[in-house]
Amino acid sequence: MVNPQRILIHRADEIGDMVLTLPALRSIIQAYPNSEIVVWAKKPALALLEGESGIFQRISDGLEPEGNFGIMIDFRESKQSVDWAKKHRIGYRVNRGSVRWKNKNAGKHPHEIATNFQVVEHLLAGKHRLETAPIAIPHRKQNQADLFLQRLAIERFGVIHIGAGKLLKRWSLDGFQSLAELMKSKYGLDVVFVGAEEDRKHVERIQKKLTFTSFSFIGEGDLLSYAGLVHRSQIFVGNDSGPMHIADNLQVPCVALFGPSEKEVFGPTSPNTRIIHHKLDCNPCDEVHCITPDFPCIARITLAEIDAEMNFLMNNNGVH
Repeated sequence: MVNPQRILIHRADEIGDMVLTLPALRSIIQAYPNSEIVVWAKKPALALLEGESGIFQRISDGLEPEGNFGIMIDFRESKQSVDWAKKHRIGYRVNRGSVRWKNKNAGKHPHEIATNFQVVEHLLAGKHRLETAPIAIPHRKQNQADLFLQRLAIERFGVIHIGAGKLLKRWSLDGFQSLAELMKSKYGLDVVFVGAEEDRKHVERIQKKLTFTSFSFIGEGDLLSYAGLVHRSQIFVGNDSGPMHIADNLQVPCVALFGPSEKEVFGPTSPNTRIIHHKLDCNPCDEVHCITPDFPCIARITLAEIDAEMNFLMNNNGVH
């Protein structure tokens, strides 16, 4: 295909989904260096691309792209993106929905990273395909994380993320309290909690019960500053979430706690990540309505299981 003057890339999804799109996205950027690449996405996910070179413009959802585009890549359709494409009569448009439909009819959904490459495979014919794409952390964001660590004299530390987009993906607060105590007593690590502003009250509740000083990065930096922080950590433990995918992407030793999601399709991929998942017959579900609400799959994860995976990763990475 002749290099188009402008390419529009759309992804109406969350942070973790954008992380899993990075290899395909960066492959397109490198394959079409003379094209203006415009990315249209949700604001939180879009923030992940601040350090990404080769992007001409970033547009948050709610706004709309202007001008003409030779190609539109819709990694995740929304009503807005579909209506926009019809209105502007895009000459060549590829979309994830049609790929997922073909995969469903074939009887199997591959991992999301592979699906994203299926969306753009015709555009990458004969061009180099990146299997991995580490998040680009701008120097000022890394410096912000480093200053946080220096100010509090934090050296060897583990990161704990208690949040997740849906309730059924969240391990218990009492469990995370016990995990923090284990991280400190057994592994000799300082504990840094991370999360969104809505996680603050839950983190403070845990911190008040701890017998040692722990730290919180909530309110200290943005998404890429968090990436800089976790990049310096000895280990990350957290729920299936955007912050988990960022740690996995950066090859940080990571223990991922999975509940109702399909880990084979949306799970982490780094060899440095260990997944704990009690997969029930009802998996996957809609992640909202649980048929075993008194004992959901995420609640079946034990501290002993997390400890075993932490021990494996710490030894394997020479952290002890």
